[in-house]
Order: sequence, then structure tokens, then C-alpha cells
Amino acid sequence: MPAPDRSVAVFSTLFLQYSQAFIHDELRHHRRYRAEVFCRRRTNADLFPYEPVHTLDDRTGLLARAEAALYVTTTLSPTVARRLASRRFDLLHAHFGPGSVYALPYHAGLGLPLVVTFHGYDVPLLSSRRRFLPAYWRYWAASKWLLRTVDRFLAVSEDLAESLLRLGAPPERVRVERLGVELPPRARPVTEPRVLMVGRFIEKKGFEYGLRGFARVAERFPAARLTVVGDGERRSR
Repeated sequence: MPAPDRSVAVFSTLFLQYSQAFIHDELRHHRRYRAEVFCRRRTNADLFPYEPVHTLDDRTGLLARAEAALYVTTTLSPTVARRLASRRFDLLHAHFGPGSVYALPYHAGLGLPLVVTFHGYDVPLLSSRRRFLPAYWRYWAASKWLLRTVDRFLAVSEDLAESLLRLGAPPERVRVERLGVELPPRARPVTEPRVLMVGRFIEKKGFEYGLRGFARVAERFPAARLTVVGDGERRSR
């Protein structure tokens, strides 16, 4: 396959948290674009190897530390701006609404199209009290600008797409783009129904509904088996 001739700048606030492995999967499977990651801080690089990843936190010196602090507080960075301008990127792509705030200044200043993928909490957050928390107030303050200027809103579910429309996103710019999972080849035929549930054991993941649903299935199919993989604050329940 020939090398991709287009470049995309991917904005991910922390690259990469355990719960965001899907971003790594997406990057690894790019075929038409060459992707470079821009982030506030890089984490778990041994688990999610990828290059190039641009971060300001790994540099030393007073000016470098000052620029990193400037980026965190204002989303502005001369280093990021120079890299984006010199590489001639075709597209900016931000994961999660709060992460899109870091891409907005370069979207405006360089005239590059901006795509934002909304994954869950980032949409209802804009109409909840949590938007006033220090971690999110900047996202809320920029949300009107974001809703006016983003070129494509990618929602991972119909519900998120409808919520974006209620917030004021232009209907012609909203699209449902579901996340896929890479499956290994099946090693042997399945002789009994098997269900796998994977995720963090927290309230919003809804494991209790999956357990209740499987209990109803098991009443009709006693041979069915359920495997639950994960950990978290609701494990004891």
C-alpha cells in the first residue's frame, strides 16, 4: 500500500489513558492519513507506542516550562503553531470536547478544517453543573465558539448526536460515527452462548443492566456463560 499523502494533527489532552485505548487503535489503522499527535502530557507510552507525539511537558529549561504552562492555561503555544504551520496538515482532529479547545486557536489561525469526536461525558457536561468546575469551565466558555466553527461533529451514538443538535450544532455537520473493535480470528466454534462485558466498574458504564439482562437470558439458556473483565469502584457490588 502506498504511503499516505495527507496529514492529520490529532489533539488528545492526555495521550494516553487506559480508558482511551480506542484512540490508539484508530491511529494504528489509519490508511489514508499520516497522523501526528499533539497532547498536554504523554502517559503510558510503553502500553501505547506511537510516533510522532508532540508534548511540551518533556522539555527542560525555564522557557520550555513557561511555554508548557502557557499552553495549559491558554491553549496557545508557539512551538505547536510552528509545527502545524510547517508540516502543512490537511486536517485537525480532536478527541473529546474538552480536548477540542486546544485545537480551536489553530483551526482559526491556520484555517485548517476541524473534526471533533464526542465520546460520551463531554456532551451532557455542557448542560450540567459540572461545567463550572475548574477542569471544565474553559470548555464551557468556548462551547458557543466550538458549536459555530467546528466543521464536523462525530458522535459515537445516536443519543450523543441528538444532544449535540439540542445544544445548537448545525444538523448538516453532525454525523454518527460508531467505534469499532478489532476481533482476532475465532480459534474454535462456539458450542454454547458466551457473553463478554468489558469496562470500568463505574456507574455510567451500566454493568448492572448487563447483569440483569444476562440473568434473563440464562433462565432460557442455562448453558450460557458470562465473563466480566474490568475493575473499579463498584467491583464489590
